[in-house]
Amino acid sequence: AAAEIAARFPDSAHRGAHYGETLAAGRADPAAAAEALLALALDADQPGIVRATAVELLARAPTPALAEAGLALIADDDPMVRAMSARLQAAVPGPERVARLMPLLSDPLRMVRVETARSLLDVSPQGLAPSQAALLRAGLQDWQRALVSRLDYPETHLVLAGLALTQRNAAAASAAFRQVVEMDPQRGEAWVMLVRLAHATEGPRAARGVLDEALARLPDDPALAQLDAQVPR
Repeated sequence: AAAEIAARFPDSAHRGAHYGETLAAGRADPAAAAEALLALALDADQPGIVRATAVELLARAPTPALAEAGLALIADDDPMVRAMSARLQAAVPGPERVARLMPLLSDPLRMVRVETARSLLDVSPQGLAPSQAALLRAGLQDWQRALVSRLDYPETHLVLAGLALTQRNAAAASAAFRQVVEMDPQRGEAWVMLVRLAHATEGPRAARGVLDEALARLPDDPALAQLDAQVPR
């Protein structure tokens, strides 16, 4: 069949490497496929969703060199590419990352602003200029408003818990993890975090109480079993 197609269409422009091969290699090992993924991401002749996917895969193994090489993506015409470009800057130190990504916090599309704010979660607003801190807070508020529409999913509360942890708000994190296990008691990772937060904020006795509650729901969970050996009775 391949020989017949080649004979009928000897000058076809649809032969050669396909971007799907690059994306497949990137999913298997993004670090090893980094050069090909970067070339695909920078290829303006490819569809935006393909280029954005290449950037998202690159961001799974970010390095300062990749972040530098991908700087042009921050100002790309395609909003999906701009949004994913924020993730690619994760390997850059905070102050430099802020300087690079600050224009995206004023992007006309909320998708881009939200993704950028998520990429700056570890940056304290206290170290920013007032105008920069205001843009970062606005981006985070956009993200939180987007999450409000999905509060009936335990995964959303996991995200909110992670945000609270990043902001060092133990009470909010505990409340979010508690909501997760109320909605889905099988989420062992949420129980583990509730135990650890209780231990950090209220001490071993409180942690033991939460752990016993978790073990009653998930007696065979290996992570909880490990905690059971560590938390005193």
